[in-house]
Amino acid sequence: PDSEIYGQAQRIKQIVFAGTITAKKGYEDLIKAFALIATEFPDWKLVFAGNGEIEKAENLCKGFNIENQVIFKGWMNQEQLHDLLKETSIFCLPSYTEGFPMVVIEAWSFGASVITTPVGGLPDILVHGENALVFQPGDIQSLSKQLSILISDENIRVKLSENSVNIARELFSIENITAQLHKLYYSTL
Repeated sequence: PDSEIYGQAQRIKQIVFAGTITAKKGYEDLIKAFALIATEFPDWKLVFAGNGEIEKAENLCKGFNIENQVIFKGWMNQEQLHDLLKETSIFCLPSYTEGFPMVVIEAWSFGASVITTPVGGLPDILVHGENALVFQPGDIQSLSKQLSILISDENIRVKLSENSVNIARELFSIENITAQLHKLYYSTL
């Protein structure tokens, strides 16, 4: 695949987490998984966009000696988050529980390669190796492996990016959603 199409070659070497920094979102797992590979990939950063347990997260990073590779941006408005997602290579949401995380759709729509857990409504649309890399909540070794795979292999990042943009445009387009609602309303009459 041509990495220029989806801009993977121009994207910043960073893994972004966006959401409230709480245990149920799995931020500690992400820090621990990144710590396992951080020295192997010193030019990569882990970026947290969100509020919550920032001080606790910073202390965890210091304990693993990765504080120089981790950035805490705090809460971001939608425009700031979209700007961040446009430039990022990898988006990771290691949640233990979700309803349907819209931030994954946002990451897809901006062409970020996604690593996530099959929770909430995500299992209905996740296809491991096609539109995301998937691991079970709490499996730090698997998360670390998935991160390493995406960091190391630009071709996989491009494939996921292409498929992600397509799924966001097709499955979650306003036209498709409107058509589905129209069909649902008429089927109930």
